[in-house]
Amino acid sequence: MKSYSTSITLFFFIILAVMLQIAVFSRLMLLRGSIDIVLLVLVAWNMQEDGPNMWPWTLLAGSLTAFASALPFFAPIPGYLLVTGFARLTQRRIWQSPLLVMLLVTLVGTLIYHLLSMGVLFMQTGSMQFEQAWNLVTLPSLLLNLLLAIPVYAIVHNVRDQINPIHQQI
Repeated sequence: MKSYSTSITLFFFIILAVMLQIAVFSRLMLLRGSIDIVLLVLVAWNMQEDGPNMWPWTLLAGSLTAFASALPFFAPIPGYLLVTGFARLTQRRIWQSPLLVMLLVTLVGTLIYHLLSMGVLFMQTGSMQFEQAWNLVTLPSLLLNLLLAIPVYAIVHNVRDQINPIHQQI
C-alpha cells in the first residue's frame, strides 16, 4: 500500500510542479533567470531515504516539461535524468546531511541543466552569447533555485511523512 500511495502522490506532485512552473514560476524572474520548481521537486524526492525509484518519474517530469518548454523536445529529459543520477549518487554518499546534499545537488543540477540547454540552443541556432546567457539566465536561476531548495525539501519531506508515517520521528 505504501508504494501505491507514494506513486499517486508523486504523480500529482509532478503534475502540480509542472503546472506551477508553467503558470507561476516561469514568470517570477530575476534578470532573465527563473525558478525551476520541477528540478527542485525531483531533487527533493531523490533526497528522501527509502524513496521511490525516481527514474520513471524523472522521465514523466522531463516529458511534461518538454511539451511546455521553448527548448527542443529532447533537451529537458536528459537534463533531468542527469540531475536525478547525480542526486542518487550523492545521496548515497552523503546520506547523513540531506539538506546539504539538497543544496549541493540543486547547485550542480541547475548548472548541468543550464549548460545542457545552452549547448542544445547553440547547436540549434549556431550563435549564442555564452557570457550573456550565463550572467543573465544561469546565475540568477541558480540563486533562485538555491533560495527555494530548502523550502521545497521541507514540503516534500512533510508530504512523504504524511503518506508514510513510519518515517516520522517521535
